[in-house]
Amino acid sequence: MVQADPGSFRDPASGVLLGPNRVYRFFTSGHVADFEALVEAGLLDSLVTNGAVIETKPLGIEEAPEPYHAVPDVGLVVEHPRIPFISYVYEWPFEMLKAAAIRSLEILQLALEKDLILKDATPYNIQFMGSNPLLIDGRNFLDPENLRAAGFAYEGIGRPNGGDGPPSDAEEGDGGASSPQR
Repeated sequence: MVQADPGSFRDPASGVLLGPNRVYRFFTSGHVADFEALVEAGLLDSLVTNGAVIETKPLGIEEAPEPYHAVPDVGLVVEHPRIPFISYVYEWPFEMLKAAAIRSLEILQLALEKDLILKDATPYNIQFMGSNPLLIDGRNFLDPENLRAAGFAYEGIGRPNGGDGPPSDAEEGDGGASSPQR
C-alpha cells in the first residue's frame, strides 16, 4: 500500500509517496514539463552520475499503477532509492550545512549552464548518503520558458533580458548598472 510521506506536503505540484521498500515522487500533470526539460537537457543523468542528485527513475503507469492513483492529477511518477538515515537541517553541524550549501550552489551553476533554474535552495531538499550531500527534490528545477509561457515574468541576476541573449556592452562593463557616469 502506498502512503503519502507526512513530511512532504508543502509543494502542491509534487510529493513523496512511500510503498513497501519503495520511495516514489509524483508530479502533477501541469508540472511534468519542468522535469522533462531537466531530463532532455541531460542534466539529471549528469547530476546523478556525479553523485549530486539522488537516483531518479521515471516509471510508467504499468510499472507502478498504485502511485498514479494515490493522488489526484498525477502526471508522472519517479522512483528513488530509500535513504537509510534521514537527518534534519536543525540537527546538522556547521560542516554539513556548509556541504549542503556548496552542493546547492554547484547544482545551480550546472543548471544555469543548461538554461534551467532552481526553484529554491533550501537545505531541506538535501539529504546525506554517508558524507555525500544529495539533492532529493527533482521538482526543484524549473525551465524559465515554461514560466514565461504560463504568464510569469522571469528575470534573474546575471541573466540580462531574462536570460535571452548575451549581455549588452553597457551590461558587460558595469554589471548591468544603468546609473550615469559622473
